[in-house]
Amino acid sequence: MSMYLPGLISLGWTPVDIGPSTLERISSLLSSYKKILWIGPTSFDLTEEFSVGATQLGQILNKASHNSCDIILVGGAACKAVKGMSDSSSQYTASENESIVWEFLKGRILPGIAALDKSYPYQIPWDDVFSDTTQPLFVDIGSGNGLFLFQMARNWEGLNFLGLEMNEKLVVRCLQDVASAGKRNL
Repeated sequence: MSMYLPGLISLGWTPVDIGPSTLERISSLLSSYKKILWIGPTSFDLTEEFSVGATQLGQILNKASHNSCDIILVGGAACKAVKGMSDSSSQYTASENESIVWEFLKGRILPGIAALDKSYPYQIPWDDVFSDTTQPLFVDIGSGNGLFLFQMARNWEGLNFLGLEMNEKLVVRCLQDVASAGKRNL
């Protein structure tokens, strides 16, 4: 195995991991950011031999999370790189299903959301629901008993959360819990 500086990989060669100079550059840049989105693997070969860079990047992100940086992990490789590494003071938002995130970032219409748009013909007065409608809205489709959303709403008061569930019993229970909690972001 040989190491090359970024941009100087010989024609026909395939990178297998990120190296120390790339990690150093990433580390120096990340200290000034408040939100970091990591999508996918850092290498083409996810064996232990070639995942040193991913593990070290996970350590860098763990350190950044202690400096009030929100870390969003997308994809199995990114989630695996930090699994078991973070302590109780580290906060990550993780999604192992990266295909839906790619579709969203490409600006494509997500089928579940499109179906909701078509099936609900009324205008929703969002200002009556959320205290600050300029904040991002996170939607949990199939939100079950709502416990996940309640925890998210407690952890991130500046964000809005919407749970969508078809089971009427669960919906009634969640609405009662929301009303009694007095939350204006859920």
